[in-house]
Amino acid sequence: MPEICIGLKRHPDSFAKGAEVGDRLEADICVGRSTMLTLGPQPFVAEFSICPSGVPITLTPAFKNSSGGAAMTTKAHWETVYQTKKVDEVSWYRPHLETSLRLIEHAAPGTDSAVIDVGGGEATLVDDLVALGYADVTVLDISPAAIDVAKGRLGASGASVHWITGDITTVELEAARYHVWHDRAVFHFLTSADDRAAYMRQVARAVRLGGHVIVATFGLGGPEKCSGLDVVRYDAENLHGEFGPKFRLLENVTELHETPWGTPQEFLYCFCRVE
Repeated sequence: MPEICIGLKRHPDSFAKGAEVGDRLEADICVGRSTMLTLGPQPFVAEFSICPSGVPITLTPAFKNSSGGAAMTTKAHWETVYQTKKVDEVSWYRPHLETSLRLIEHAAPGTDSAVIDVGGGEATLVDDLVALGYADVTVLDISPAAIDVAKGRLGASGASVHWITGDITTVELEAARYHVWHDRAVFHFLTSADDRAAYMRQVARAVRLGGHVIVATFGLGGPEKCSGLDVVRYDAENLHGEFGPKFRLLENVTELHETPWGTPQEFLYCFCRVE
């Protein structure tokens, strides 16, 4: 591994105490990508690029919160995941999301229906929807790197897909835009009540009356953490309870997903109609 001389620019949110301009460290470099470095007692996200004078590095704090605790920024976390792992090296990878596709086709038999895949990232659901003829598909993800992978894989066949990069709790979505809202494995990462309430406001605003919502989380038999983050596990009653009476429950589905390395994970799907 090469030794790198850090040209560190101080940031008011910096927690890299003791790190100084000119500090040296060893790190694996992937040019043009982000990676996690430990500089002093706290990790940073580093962006690398090549210039004639060497390898300049721009550091942004990967950990910040109002109390100074170690809470990794959501975007930095997922950028690191998607830039350091292949598509089939994440636990939620599945070549085809059969359960999701069945529910979407039931909810929206017409291929002119507007479908949004929240947290779609690198997932192949968009490929299959396009192949089925769905002409109004939106993929939303917090990670630009994940979006870029899906775009590159689809190529010209993805020309009609709408791509949105943003945090689902804060991104601005058009009112009553979608017939189907799909989310496999985003909602269970929302461990705070405020974030879950913000998510539900987004669903209520963006899905039209009579539209359908499909949300899949880890069931009670699923793992307590995923990708190094805490998750909330649900049973059928508690998951639907997050939505409230406006969302009429149509079906619960339990799926035993097998990770690429053979570990079983229990997923629970909640399938609702907006009334």
